[in-house]
Amino acid sequence: MQCVEDDALARDAARQSRLADLVVDPRWRYTFKLITPTYVPLGPSEPRFVGVVPAARMRDAAWQTLSSDNVTTAMFSISKKDSLDHAHFDVRTGRDATPSVSIRANARWRVPEGTDVDTAGAAWVELQHEIVETLGAKHGVIVTATNEYVLNAEVWLSLTSVDGKVMHPRPNEISSYAVRSRMLGNEYVRHPRWGTYLKAAHVAAVGGRDKILDIVKPAVVRDVGDLLYIQLTERVSEATSDVAKARYRAFAELLAPITVPPE
Repeated sequence: MQCVEDDALARDAARQSRLADLVVDPRWRYTFKLITPTYVPLGPSEPRFVGVVPAARMRDAAWQTLSSDNVTTAMFSISKKDSLDHAHFDVRTGRDATPSVSIRANARWRVPEGTDVDTAGAAWVELQHEIVETLGAKHGVIVTATNEYVLNAEVWLSLTSVDGKVMHPRPNEISSYAVRSRMLGNEYVRHPRWGTYLKAAHVAAVGGRDKILDIVKPAVVRDVGDLLYIQLTERVSEATSDVAKARYRAFAELLAPITVPPE
């Protein structure tokens, strides 16, 4: 999941408390162990957490971090080793908001071994809906991928090269998001993904909800807070099916007038 928001989190204690609850929600299927904050420039570097945060303390530690006037971003993770970091949640609080800074959040999640991908995936998507609503997001996507490099590019909006090869099939898309990140959710939206969140103004700009239903024929359409959520297939296991690809092409064409132009 990757989304953009305003500074609602920084201004609203209830949102901070609710987000702390969601950090320890069992639908993650994993338990976050590490909190890595970044701080307001020239301000105190606190709260600070050294080593593993005990599970019994994680909710309070998350609230302490999210509610602190000193914290600009908070990363919740499982391990410092990428191969073991099966889930993370990274959120900008909005306390360093400026016209040139994009306030973003992202979450990455690996399907746990031994679980049904559709059952566990559906629960995780519901969790992301609650996170998106709590953040007051204005646009976002849920991306599915089997390639770690592709997924990281999608959530961090940065590219990785291995042996001179850029590890994303459409690198210009990612570059365009990074360059125009402050415009995402305002003038522009991202290309659609398996799940896409659109605000009312963007829905209206492409002809309205009924037109999206008629042209894209998505499997799931629902309201998430102030946003309209469109999901191409009902089950995540169908995300790379021919049906999903056809719906993606139709959706991408429909959103083209308000999609970030390529670099």
